[in-house]
Amino acid sequence: MTGSTGPVAGVWHRVSGILRFVLQSWDRFWFSPADPVVLSFIRVLVGGMLLYTHIVWGLNLEAFLGTSGWNSPEVIQQMQEGTLSPSFWWYVPDALLWPVHWGCLIVLFLFWIGCCTRITSVLSFLICMSYSYRAQMANFGLDQINGLLCLYLCIGPSGSLLSVDRWWRVRQARRTMAAVSHTAAVPGVHPSSSARLALRLIQVHFCVIYGFAGLSKLQGDAWWNGEAVWLAFANLEYQSVNMTWIAWYPWISDLATHSTIVWEVFFPALIWVAPLRPLILVIGFLMHLGMGGLMGMLTFWLIMIFGHVAFWSPSLVRRVLSGCPAVNCCWDLSHHRQAV
Repeated sequence: MTGSTGPVAGVWHRVSGILRFVLQSWDRFWFSPADPVVLSFIRVLVGGMLLYTHIVWGLNLEAFLGTSGWNSPEVIQQMQEGTLSPSFWWYVPDALLWPVHWGCLIVLFLFWIGCCTRITSVLSFLICMSYSYRAQMANFGLDQINGLLCLYLCIGPSGSLLSVDRWWRVRQARRTMAAVSHTAAVPGVHPSSSARLALRLIQVHFCVIYGFAGLSKLQGDAWWNGEAVWLAFANLEYQSVNMTWIAWYPWISDLATHSTIVWEVFFPALIWVAPLRPLILVIGFLMHLGMGGLMGMLTFWLIMIFGHVAFWSPSLVRRVLSGCPAVNCCWDLSHHRQAV
């Protein structure tokens, strides 16, 4: 009996050790405390894009959201039949379109500057989704990335830094400390597990986006024979710069097409290799820059690069922000470095 249980106990000990290692690694990956400066920087970038895109909605608000506009309620409801597509715009009469729109812009502005961020982040996500679902036929990739980034910014402490919330906490703490001990200590900003979770969700989601984008492209012949980039440049609908001269240099189209495929397919794996991460991000920056600058999709280029910031290290974000006097003076980024 003893001899038979000995090997079993040894196997179980090894298996349980592997399980503990896997669970601990899983916990560290998703929940190890992270410096919230990266998430806060993403909030500033994405909040500005949200405000801009919703200002654009307002350039022709009745056409986008009105009952007699481009997005006919009958057509949209038929498209959304059987799906969950909530939007408060279904309950807003045409007479109140502009007051509600202005209210939404105010909320988005408050989220951008980080005022009552825990509340305005959730409201901003609901606003973003409501516009998108109500004007579904006017949706593009920009609106989808706006929505997913805003959702994850609701999860983490995106208002911990670079925000009115931070400025107010520092101001109140200094007043309290000055009244008690005549000193003006700055409250520290501590690493947060929810900040790590929000960043990981952004990172993993972008890996899924790029991975499936690359695999789906492999189903098209143009991506195999190298013509895909040429076909995009030759499409007058997207042509902001005349690139038809590439027809005389097909190797450029071949190189750009196959490089895009390789980058997208292998992004989900290579981005986690620390020595390769800067190179992968630089290639992605150039790829999206080319797409945005040459094909008239600058806002889409920007929002994708804003998502790439989730892969930046906190030290890099701090170096980028250290050159901005407004950050150091108004948002107290420099004073709490030792506390994080």
